[in-house]
Amino acid sequence: MTAKIIHMKKIIILSFVIATALGTKAQTTPWIGQGAIWNYKFWNIGINGVVKIEYTHDTILFGKTCQILKTTEDIYTQSPPIGLVSSGKWNDYTYNNGDTVFYLNNNTFNILYNFGAQVNDKWDLGVDTSDMNCSKSIVKVDSISSLMINSNSHRVLFTSDSANSSVGITGAIIEHIGSMNYLFPTYRNCSQGVVDFHFYSFSCFQDITTSFLLVTPAECENPYHVGMIEISEDTDGIHYFPNPVEDKFNITFLKKKDYRIFIYNLLGEKIIEIRNQKKQSIDIDISDLPTGIYFATFENSLGEKINKKIIKK
Repeated sequence: MTAKIIHMKKIIILSFVIATALGTKAQTTPWIGQGAIWNYKFWNIGINGVVKIEYTHDTILFGKTCQILKTTEDIYTQSPPIGLVSSGKWNDYTYNNGDTVFYLNNNTFNILYNFGAQVNDKWDLGVDTSDMNCSKSIVKVDSISSLMINSNSHRVLFTSDSANSSVGITGAIIEHIGSMNYLFPTYRNCSQGVVDFHFYSFSCFQDITTSFLLVTPAECENPYHVGMIEISEDTDGIHYFPNPVEDKFNITFLKKKDYRIFIYNLLGEKIIEIRNQKKQSIDIDISDLPTGIYFATFENSLGEKINKKIIKK
């Protein structure tokens, strides 16, 4: 990132505006701008780290002018020297045609985002595998709202996966920025075995037009810091607080749905199972659990799942 871009940084505040059932059409370019950078945290069984995705330049692939998105993944290590160690670098490729963004997967371009979608619209992410009892990867739009960034309205799609999707995109998808979980589809585990895929949380986005879109200022100023403080957003209709938690935490459901809630430890062992029975708020007591990281899975009546991370102090 050049010094000129750094100089233009400005903290902005997220402000969701409730829209009509059809949503509000955004007035901005539907896909990424010059200098776009995304930062994420991830965690898995026994490891955690950070991911940085950068829009570097364009190229021609299969007759399409594509954006090259360079991904750098680093993991935290407790072995001397303590800090971040590179665990991989690779490129992904996207292009957009109007409101639709495509991504390259197995030498084929498939729909990544459809920013022009309406409520109940669906699209196929192009991944269909029998691994772990999964099948076609279908994204469904549950609701739509809008987000003001620098006085511009960006369309926000709230999405869920079909049951047994091989990969998926859940939660909020913001026009011009992408998913608030992870930019690209993430793998699902459709069996009842140990969950061993990365879980991602959004930290920061910036380009020269939007500056920062953030969860906390510290994440944008220093997305590679080792701190474990998390603030959960209600981008998928589920808000929980506090996190980290000492004894009890509260879960608020903005969408009145019946969820089965499972809490797993790092070994993938299920230690709590509870149902919200369409209540809009429940408390869960984990005071008896050891200090550490836990995963919460929220499953609705259709088998659609949302994953969250919980830190027990």
